[in-house]
Amino acid sequence: MRKKQSIYLNEVAITGIGVVSPVGNSYKDLVNCARSAKSGIGPITQFDASVFGCKLAAEVKDFSIDEFGREVKRMDRTSQFAIVAAKRAFEDAKIKVPVEENCGAIIGSVAGGANSYESGHDALKTHGPKRVNPFCITRSISNMPSANVAIFFGLHGSNFAINTACSTSNTAIGHAYKHLRFQNAIAKKYRCDYIIAGGTDSCITPLGIAGFDAMMALTNDKMRPFDLNRSGFIIGEGCVLLVLETLEHALNRKAKIYAIIRGFGENCDAYHIAAPHPEGEYAAKCMQMALDDADLVPGNIGYINAHACATKAGDWAETKAIKMACGDAVYRIPVSSSKPLTGHLLAAAGAIESVFCIIALRDGIVVPTINYETPDPKCDLCYIVNECKQYDANFAMNNSFGFGGQNAVLIFEKYNDA
Repeated sequence: MRKKQSIYLNEVAITGIGVVSPVGNSYKDLVNCARSAKSGIGPITQFDASVFGCKLAAEVKDFSIDEFGREVKRMDRTSQFAIVAAKRAFEDAKIKVPVEENCGAIIGSVAGGANSYESGHDALKTHGPKRVNPFCITRSISNMPSANVAIFFGLHGSNFAINTACSTSNTAIGHAYKHLRFQNAIAKKYRCDYIIAGGTDSCITPLGIAGFDAMMALTNDKMRPFDLNRSGFIIGEGCVLLVLETLEHALNRKAKIYAIIRGFGENCDAYHIAAPHPEGEYAAKCMQMALDDADLVPGNIGYINAHACATKAGDWAETKAIKMACGDAVYRIPVSSSKPLTGHLLAAAGAIESVFCIIALRDGIVVPTINYETPDPKCDLCYIVNECKQYDANFAMNNSFGFGGQNAVLIFEKYNDA
């Protein structure tokens, strides 16, 4: 049974979704991806990867900014993704731009303008300091995707960038949710009517691939979360942004509502720069924080999209964390990882996985963990593998865990018109 609902100020709805990803560029594309289980991973084409240990990535295909002006063409690819995803999100939410009402943006990036940093460094070393592009810094710093979206679309509300490594977009969405949930305490003229939140990254660069490969985090094989023979993740790129507003505001303007954000938890392992806490203790506490915020018990959760990026230590720790947080209900909850389909989108990972949670609630389709062949006795949850499954769930949980032990968990609720 659901626990007694505590008092809270606002329910927060998701009314728009903007996608730039290796598996498509719309909510419908992600539904089709979940249904077909077709991966967007392939050989790297953005540079010659023949001498690299990992030669695979999940690249965005057929990306174009031709409809935008010179200003967008001057941006780094990471910001360009954010501009396109924001446009799609606003259009999906039926919000006219420039946004006449007060709108905020919380958009994070792990690598910032990685392409611009590397090209600036190459110019410095090859031709000297006078040949460094004057836009090098403004293309590169990690607040620029959020700032560029605000500048381009005329957003004057709260605006900041978040970087919690691979949990970045979950953290960004969670802070947008908290801002809207508690804003009744703020004078009306300072409120945000909307917040666009999520993450963006484009780190398929020579240094990006070499750096992750040097950590032995990448695989040049299939990505296999929870499988005994898993050997690491494959980097992806893209941007996923969600439009959030209070449910009251959404209903007043007769908006389409994808789902309700019901709970959010965040904390830190404070254990290691890259490895998770081996017992999953603080990841479990983060999940419990989200459950408490949502006033739910584990048995209410109908699906978990796991962070699961196919590293030995990470998948073991997350399995332990889910068991610890969910107790006796754990073997009744479907669990899957969508990363073998999309690649690991870094700052955009949590946001695209949030959309797969929404698909589970709204469309009844649980995205499968593909490439699963050999069970690992230490990973023994109710995994949905290789083919999608139909489920009827009211609540879904999305786990995101970043380097440095930075954990962020979101809980979504199916929206019922009644």
